[in-house]
Amino acid sequence: MRVSLWPGLLQALRENQRRQQPRVRLFEIGRRYAAEDGKETEVVAGLAAGARFPAQWDVDSVPVDFFDVKGDVEALIALTGALDKFRFERAEHPTLHPGQCARILRSGEPVGWIGALHPRHVQRLDLTYPAILFELETARGLAARIPEYHEISRYPAIRRDIAPIVDEGVPSEALAAIVRDSAGALLKDLEILSVYTGQQIEKGKKSIALGLNLQDTSRTLTDSEADATVAQILERLRRELNATIRDK
Repeated sequence: MRVSLWPGLLQALRENQRRQQPRVRLFEIGRRYAAEDGKETEVVAGLAAGARFPAQWDVDSVPVDFFDVKGDVEALIALTGALDKFRFERAEHPTLHPGQCARILRSGEPVGWIGALHPRHVQRLDLTYPAILFELETARGLAARIPEYHEISRYPAIRRDIAPIVDEGVPSEALAAIVRDSAGALLKDLEILSVYTGQQIEKGKKSIALGLNLQDTSRTLTDSEADATVAQILERLRRELNATIRDK
């Protein structure tokens, strides 16, 4: 009985690398068993390793990283229709790199893991390049809600960008959750544009640029109403995350 699907995937990666495969993407759906109580859980697990893109003359070879696979996982959980209920929270797992590891939560409940393989395992398995792994419970993590009809607005949207500065340990999802809750039904789309550390940013801090599209379904939203919504968001970010704001 397997307690994880990752060992089998890593062995397959090792065999592919021995055969000079520069780019490997693998997944498996199967059951794992909890070592403590033998509880059976169906999960989907996967890994990515090697080059981000297939070899091309006009693209430099860049290795796949944590955020590439995080994007793949987000595309998968978006199929549930409840992407706003998911959060990636910094955590530690014995198999994963302590600085590149996150617990996947749905409505506050843990449903999976994502992270880079721990360097000691990379060395022990004699891997040519490290792997980014993920695991997600199918029952709780991929359960889809029934789609609901939402009216498409005939009125123009208003775009607002903000760039809060927060402690480096604050995850982007924490800001996104506050923005969604504060803006409510007016928020039609939210993008995490960039995460910046460096000059003009205090050590131990980072700036997260967010793009907000605001729109009303029944009337034209005014600039003053959009500004008031943004001001409300910024006030909550200051109060709950001790955020400050920098000009873009």
